[in-house]
Amino acid sequence: MGTGLHKKKDSQSQGLSPGGPSPRNQLQILLSAFLLILCFPKYNLGWLVWAALVPALSAAQKSKNYREAFCVFFAVGFIFYFVSMEWIRHVTYFGWIVVVAFLAVYYGLFGAAAHFFMTRRYFGRSLLALPALWAVLEWIRTEIPNWSLGWNLLAYSQSHYLPVARFASFLGAYSVSFLIVFVNVVLFLNLSFIKERVTSKEMGRAILTVGSIVLILLGLRHLPVPAQSIFPILQKGEARSMARDESLKSVTLSVIQGNIPHEQTWDPEFRDSIIGRYVELSKLAAIEKPDLIIWPEAAWPEVLNRDPDQDGLLKLVKSLKIPFLIGGLYLDSEIGDSGREKIFNSTYLISEKGAIETRYDKIRLVPFGEFIPWVPVFRILGLEKYAYSFGVGDFTHGREHTIFNLKSEIRNPKSEIKFSTLICYEDMFPDLAREFVKRGAEVLLVVTNDSWYSKSAATYQHMQGSIFRAIENGVPVVRAANVGVSGFISKDGEVLATVKDKAGNDSWIAGGLAMELTLETEPTFYGQFGYWFPWLCVVIILGTLVLLPAGRKNSRRA
Repeated sequence: MGTGLHKKKDSQSQGLSPGGPSPRNQLQILLSAFLLILCFPKYNLGWLVWAALVPALSAAQKSKNYREAFCVFFAVGFIFYFVSMEWIRHVTYFGWIVVVAFLAVYYGLFGAAAHFFMTRRYFGRSLLALPALWAVLEWIRTEIPNWSLGWNLLAYSQSHYLPVARFASFLGAYSVSFLIVFVNVVLFLNLSFIKERVTSKEMGRAILTVGSIVLILLGLRHLPVPAQSIFPILQKGEARSMARDESLKSVTLSVIQGNIPHEQTWDPEFRDSIIGRYVELSKLAAIEKPDLIIWPEAAWPEVLNRDPDQDGLLKLVKSLKIPFLIGGLYLDSEIGDSGREKIFNSTYLISEKGAIETRYDKIRLVPFGEFIPWVPVFRILGLEKYAYSFGVGDFTHGREHTIFNLKSEIRNPKSEIKFSTLICYEDMFPDLAREFVKRGAEVLLVVTNDSWYSKSAATYQHMQGSIFRAIENGVPVVRAANVGVSGFISKDGEVLATVKDKAGNDSWIAGGLAMELTLETEPTFYGQFGYWFPWLCVVIILGTLVLLPAGRKNSRRA
């Protein structure tokens, strides 16, 4: 009789009976989702993330089968992204639901794996396997071609807790997510041990694990951080000069925040006023004599290389004798897949002599926003005309990891600064930023236009990606955003200053900000080796699977 009951329980745990989350699990699902929502902008209670997954882990363990466990974490992910990324609805309601459901699938896969380990009491293996799986899932959804969206990674919740976030300089953002899930699993196991009154041996292992976690966190808290350079902030004509190491290379950059509503950007009626606003803000910025003036993504409201009015822009740059970096479209004569000339989302470097020197074409385009994935498949099926109805743009992917050389033949002929630009959400791709730095970029410039998403948390969530790219690569990150947040991030992830109005608002305002940055080119461990961490996690997962038969044999003996 006892044997029969055990068989019935085993069949349920292996997913032979259907079903979604039971009523007893629904409260735990809502609790985990609610805690995760509070961890990200605009709430920024990132400390909650260290226990946010515990209720969901409990629900996954209690689930009858894999399907129910999948549904538990899928529901957590769906609710979390539905609320935290509600700003997608300002572009498309249909896309909002599709994106949220797509991202929630990764949560569901993790839930099924958690059910597998917990119901079989593979507690020791789960301490490494589950965090490793989470890191790999984040890596896949961030870097997968065409469908990538590395938004709101667990690690980003720590952007306000730099002693922890700076761990990314060793092994990247995915390693911080690994650590967060590791702590959640440890807490869950210890709570389970206490509740279930398991053996003293298991309890001893749990206490040892908790002690190790405490030591790790204390070690992270006291990580040696290079002394922060003190930079003069130049804003609204007021300069504060402070002492700095004259032997280090420095550059003064000025960011312009135009605050142009999305509905006006491509409207011919507003064209002259948009250009006029950027011109006036640039003239004010020129008073501080920066080495470069930076306009946001698509700041020029036309295809720049085909626009007759570009002559006026070039004359302005020449008169100010300051190089400009401008976001604008580029139209190529080559025919693309759509049967039309190729168009690129680009940034242009205009020299102080008023000549276009270098151009970067955006590599990572927004799927269904800037391009349609898998158009050839639609063409084979005879549905090509319907494919383009899903998107709002038809851009071509850039191919070159462009490194800009900023030289001043007039003011400082000996100085040369190398930098790269990340357009729109390209700063959410760790591998892309790392590649630019690997090729010699000493500073990363993020030019973006977040006006699509109205007044929401999107621009602050976007800022978190820039903070981690600075930490991972050990280079400053400078942001020029149309509606905000525009500002300067040190190589250690500290937000040095942002464009603000008198009331302290840093988004949906027009303005500018200049700052002198000291450039210290010292490769991080992540830049040299840390990007292999996701592959290490793959090895951990495979190693765990190889050892499972032995673990199952031992559990039967017990």
